[in-house]
Amino acid sequence: MRRRPLVRDRRRHRRHRGQRGSGVGEAFVVEADESDGSFVVYRPDVAIVTNVRDDHLDFYGTSQRLHQAYLEFAGTIAPGGLLVACADDAGSAALAERHAASGGRVLTYGRSETADLVVGEEWAEGFQQRATLRLQGSTSTSR
Repeated sequence: MRRRPLVRDRRRHRRHRGQRGSGVGEAFVVEADESDGSFVVYRPDVAIVTNVRDDHLDFYGTSQRLHQAYLEFAGTIAPGGLLVACADDAGSAALAERHAASGGRVLTYGRSETADLVVGEEWAEGFQQRATLRLQGSTSTSR
């Protein structure tokens, strides 16, 4: 049986009314919403942070408070869990460093050679996007 995670996107867009999909298996994927600070209520096993930028300052007031909220979110990851962060985004990379310094597990990805998982060549096959990935310290690549 093919596994598909249950997906929930909290965003409320008139056209989409939030994305939902029924899945099979134990995985549950949620797009956490940082706009109002509510993302700190989740307790993920794995959290993926693509970027941390000065957005929603109407709610947070300052860049420092926004970045602190992301660190608090990373702190909600279950013991033994994993923060996956984009090494190409300065805010996400800083979050990864701070989370690792506090003892959290981190995997970084991106085009940067400092990433744990380096994204190489990309190409499209029909409606699918593919990429070559290289795990740092490994000489093999995966497609």
